[in-house]
Amino acid sequence: MGAGASTPADFSHKLRHGVIAKELDGGSLGEPSLAVIPQPGGVPLLALAYQVSSLPHQGSRDQYIAFTTSKDGGETWQPHRPVQWGLTPLWAPVLHWDAAGRRLALYYSESRKAPSPGGDIRRIVSLDAGTTWSPPSLVWAHEAHEPVPKVTSSRPVLGTSGELFLAVHLEPQGAHAVFNKDTYSELGAERAAVPCVTAPPGATPPSLLSAAAILVSRDGGDNWALASIIDHPKTWLNQPALEVLSDGTLVALFRSCMGQVFRSVGTPDGSSWSKPGAVALANPNSKLASLLLDDQLLAVHNVGSKDRASLTISLSLTAGRTWEEVVSLHKLPGGVISSPSIVAWSEDTVKVAYSVQGSGLRLTTAQLAVVQS
Repeated sequence: MGAGASTPADFSHKLRHGVIAKELDGGSLGEPSLAVIPQPGGVPLLALAYQVSSLPHQGSRDQYIAFTTSKDGGETWQPHRPVQWGLTPLWAPVLHWDAAGRRLALYYSESRKAPSPGGDIRRIVSLDAGTTWSPPSLVWAHEAHEPVPKVTSSRPVLGTSGELFLAVHLEPQGAHAVFNKDTYSELGAERAAVPCVTAPPGATPPSLLSAAAILVSRDGGDNWALASIIDHPKTWLNQPALEVLSDGTLVALFRSCMGQVFRSVGTPDGSSWSKPGAVALANPNSKLASLLLDDQLLAVHNVGSKDRASLTISLSLTAGRTWEEVVSLHKLPGGVISSPSIVAWSEDTVKVAYSVQGSGLRLTTAQLAVVQS
């Protein structure tokens, strides 16, 4: 894409669309997460994890995490198989390739005290590109900091001093109703029929804190600590996307209920953050994904502030303060396109996985080229 650019660039692009998995039998697929696993002297392995619900919306009691890989960049996929399941819903898998440890990590959330998104954040690790996995380890408990469900969102990012940062959010049960306003909510009314665990007399009441959180690990992800809580008095800061600039500065982008993406900038250790504020990037209360290429920040997001009928890539050369739309990925009038995940495939090519409601998971490969003037 070209390093060192300081003004908005003109782009040409080529798109290639493909189907990853189709929804069957009234179920739904969502929250895809991509990772690229280098292979010696060959095409990298493309890994994918996602959640599978037996209902038309996310959140069935038997919702589990599935995994697959592709040896040809997403043209074909190995058999999809469950890698984690249980008595309560599992949510929002996040893949991370640990280059130093030559291992693949999968982070996810497990409901334990509420049927809403999140709970405990856990991690499993594979040393053989997803063929086998370790037992789950606890990253951050439902009760940690405040007793509220914790939800995974975006891939961990490596800091300039070797730390690993994981951006998550805290989502009290029913928060979607509070912060939904007039925008789209992916949670169906059927959730009211799902039993909820009632706290016994004398138990600590659940917290109502809705916020983003930055976790930090100094041993490659084996142990985690809370670095910072980021909140706003008028909106939730949901499903944060996190990047590290070349000078170590952290930049977080958030889903909000205010019709725009919110942004905050953090110190290199993740302990201090600027007051979150809206940027000129519309957001219909939906998840977005980010990717940093040569200090140029890409965001994959829904267009507009009212629906999720289209998905686009926008570019920022100002660390997320200003944006320019560069590639339209998918349009589906009246449809719902959501939960993107983006990875760099080559110097000028990215791959984006996302969910299309009622259809399944799709993969779009975008080859980007700067138009020289």
